[in-house]
Amino acid sequence: MSEKEKIINIAVIAHVDAGKSTLVDAFLRQSDVFRSNEEVVDCVMDSNDLERERGITIYSKNCSVIHDGVKINIVDTPGHADFSSEVERIIKTVDTVILLVDSSEGPMPQTRFVLSKSLEMGLRPILLINKIDKKDARPQEVVDEVYELFLDLNASDEQLDFPILYGIAKQGIVQYDLDTPSDSIEPLFKTILKHRDVYPDLDDEPLQMQVSALAYDEYIGRLGIGRIYQGVLKPQTQYVVCDSFGHERTNTTSQIFVYRGLSRVSVEEAHSGDIVVIAGIFAAIYQPSNGILNSFLEMIGLSGLTRAWMGDPDIVNYSIIVALIWQAIGYYMVMYMASMSSIPENLYEAASLEGAGKIKQFFMITLPLIWNNIRTTLTFFVISTINLSFMFVQINTEGSLGTEVPLNYMYNKAFAGNYSYGMAAGVCIFLFSFALSGILNNITKRDVLEF
Repeated sequence: MSEKEKIINIAVIAHVDAGKSTLVDAFLRQSDVFRSNEEVVDCVMDSNDLERERGITIYSKNCSVIHDGVKINIVDTPGHADFSSEVERIIKTVDTVILLVDSSEGPMPQTRFVLSKSLEMGLRPILLINKIDKKDARPQEVVDEVYELFLDLNASDEQLDFPILYGIAKQGIVQYDLDTPSDSIEPLFKTILKHRDVYPDLDDEPLQMQVSALAYDEYIGRLGIGRIYQGVLKPQTQYVVCDSFGHERTNTTSQIFVYRGLSRVSVEEAHSGDIVVIAGIFAAIYQPSNGILNSFLEMIGLSGLTRAWMGDPDIVNYSIIVALIWQAIGYYMVMYMASMSSIPENLYEAASLEGAGKIKQFFMITLPLIWNNIRTTLTFFVISTINLSFMFVQINTEGSLGTEVPLNYMYNKAFAGNYSYGMAAGVCIFLFSFALSGILNNITKRDVLEF
């Protein structure tokens, strides 16, 4: 068993543009997460293109830093009112929150929402008055306004006794008061460790974890993110999953990740208190005894159709195809939508004036103009299918159902000591992939249409 880390989970909450993402940048920069020669963009947590375009955080993201031997998991939450449900889910995974308030604007409407959710969860916030270098800064008045907001939200006496810090997140500065200068965010680190005890050691208790958010990985597929409340989570072990309706089913996690800086790192076990990322949704769907698919068929009276979906030679290929299509559809649809958005609207207007309906417009305008994109994605899909089929077989069968795909055959031969067979299989798979890609490229070749 790996050594258990001391863990504190925190969230940064505030109104939009109060400096949340900038503060998280300071956390990461001053915790040696980045190399000295590494070029780091501002608001590094806002990795989504739409987030960078609009300059706001839309999706919550996780990262972690180590300070004085304590792992601090940090969640940068959305501040815009349109994404309040995201905030509400994330609050359930943390031990305390840093309430960030602009020194000139004071508490804003969204500040009230995120704070109310934190207080309802029994959390004791840390108040950080940001942007104290602004010309119109009024930090003392803002503190009084925050006190009034706490009282209006029926905060307990314990919650009203919150630490107050002042800072300039853009410069990576936090100080205990207005008269005590600082050159780092060290006072914030110390306040977190003093204000909140590390998560208790509950590793010996039965496993209990709640998935609070979903994510997607191009290679792994759908991911679940949440905190382990008690127990130890290990991959390739069966657990009972309870949904919102109280229904229980057995599930198997294929992989477990924790956060190290900005990276997800695969681990052999995760401990109580930590925020983890789990993979294995198709294992849950295809699991023979209590999988979602078989359970659904039994529920509607079609128990005769239940199968060992990844162990039946007659249907395993179809099962893999469904999983691979599900894995790819979101990624490629984004590419198709980007291509279609670049087509001038006047082409459709002209076609409409000529009497062409939506279906004819699609086949005569849309499809020809995005054809090169379709060819490219089709080639990528063929190659990735060959590679990912191995992953799906390994994850969903745990090597016990006898299912074989070319890469699985190569893997088994190589690790069984038959290296020559494994190498030969690898060469054959490469040549097949190359040849198939060439055939697809020639079959789908058309004249390039420009507009």
